[in-house]
Amino acid sequence: MSPMGIARNHDVHYRAKREPVVTVENTMTFGNILDLGCGVGLVSQKLTKRAEHVLGIDIAAAAIGHARRRGAAFTNLEFEPGDILNLSRSLDGRFDLVVIADVLYYLSPLDTTVLKSAALRIAARSSWQPCFPNSQSIAG
Repeated sequence: MSPMGIARNHDVHYRAKREPVVTVENTMTFGNILDLGCGVGLVSQKLTKRAEHVLGIDIAAAAIGHARRRGAAFTNLEFEPGDILNLSRSLDGRFDLVVIADVLYYLSPLDTTVLKSAALRIAARSSWQPCFPNSQSIAG
């Protein structure tokens, strides 16, 4: 079982899903990346190759603890507990890229207005470009 009570075969499925997220812009690099809903930090670790600093935030304390242990060797990676729908103002304007991978289905009902507002607040640049790998991209 994983730290979040999920069977280990979930890891294989998760790896297959996270690859498009970290390869979409595989030639770009960023200053600061925020990984919202980071879970145990698998995507966050991959993102360290593309950024000076990566911050992973998740509401599950057990997941954050596991992510910290698992990511201890990465000097440009940190994890903090936090609620994606109530983000700290200390994050405002700090990030060049905000990743929300594999967490949107936990937000019910999904309110894109809330997500757009949060993304615009914490992004270093004022832009909103949701990207759905292998699907569609919607600008608003």
